[in-house]
Amino acid sequence: MSAAKGWGKRRRRGHPGEFVFVVQFAYVDREGRRKQWRQHSQIQSAAGAAAEAKRRMTLAMETGDPRGVDEQCEAQRVPTWSAFVTEYVVPVHYVRIGATPATLQRYADLWRWIEPIIGKAQLDEWPLQRWQMFEADLMQRTRVVKGETVVGVQIRPHVNFVRGTLFKAAIAAGYLEQEQVPKFTVPKRPKKLKACPSPTDMMAVLALPTTWVIVAAALATFTTMRMGEIRALRRKDIDLAKNRINVLHALSADQVSTTKGKQERWVAMHPRLREILEVWIRNMLPLARVVTNNKGKTPGRQAVLAAFKRACRMAGVYEWSFHSIRHFGVTELLRAGVPAATVQRTSGHSTVAQVENYWHGASDDAAVDAVALIPVR
Repeated sequence: MSAAKGWGKRRRRGHPGEFVFVVQFAYVDREGRRKQWRQHSQIQSAAGAAAEAKRRMTLAMETGDPRGVDEQCEAQRVPTWSAFVTEYVVPVHYVRIGATPATLQRYADLWRWIEPIIGKAQLDEWPLQRWQMFEADLMQRTRVVKGETVVGVQIRPHVNFVRGTLFKAAIAAGYLEQEQVPKFTVPKRPKKLKACPSPTDMMAVLALPTTWVIVAAALATFTTMRMGEIRALRRKDIDLAKNRINVLHALSADQVSTTKGKQERWVAMHPRLREILEVWIRNMLPLARVVTNNKGKTPGRQAVLAAFKRACRMAGVYEWSFHSIRHFGVTELLRAGVPAATVQRTSGHSTVAQVENYWHGASDDAAVDAVALIPVR
């Protein structure tokens, strides 16, 4: 690339042996700031790149902007939300924030709900009335949850997506300022108890004959790993010499991704878990997945949930969700007196505050003792 002529030929990223002509040079804008102009030549030839570089450099010297009048007008035009999501949010913003495959799927589902409401509006013209009607409609919709009819669809995920993803992307792209983001009313999140199995329930399940789902349940019980982390676990991640498990990856929408907090960690092995794993992984190759079904394939999320519910029925206990085992593990660690910061690192929570949501279960015994102190007259 020659700084004097303002154009050159570069290797095409991701295509070994292929080259592209690029126009690139430094210039000073109208406000005296030094900037760089770089883009692929519109005509992919040496003559075309040279002509375009000369034209762009002349415009930059005369006007302080390498773009022509038509391009400047086009750049100043504010896009609609639909165009912005298609042209910037999906191909650029999601990559910049490192969204996992499961997150991308969730965002796509939310956008299908929201696009008919805001899609045709420009970024700087928020359709407040239509959005309020959308919120009211969500509050009146009925849905079936575990066989019961419930009125109202959660508004919070939609608001969080618009405020925390779409508007952040618009600000990052330079279309909006923070002051232009409208105020959203977010319903207060109800404080729910973290339902989890009792030690008796988990002992009954883990006493069943060892199968892949029992191995998965033991991993969740004694390490507080998430289901995606357990499904992605490989033989080489289990270090018997150091008596620990390295949590490096997770399966997100059946694709290998980072853990939820994007931080690798390790957890110590409980003697009971080590006893189970030593037999289970004895003949496994280093890259083999630890949890595989009878066909040697990694089970999907729903398959794990269904198998665990069957195990609960066989053990004669309530049909708990698989994720509730993680709640059990965190609660038992707190109940044993492990500091919340240590539990946070072990479980992979992003903050100590998230761990504190489990204190209600960990303080059950203390609550019983406290109630006994109420004077009776």
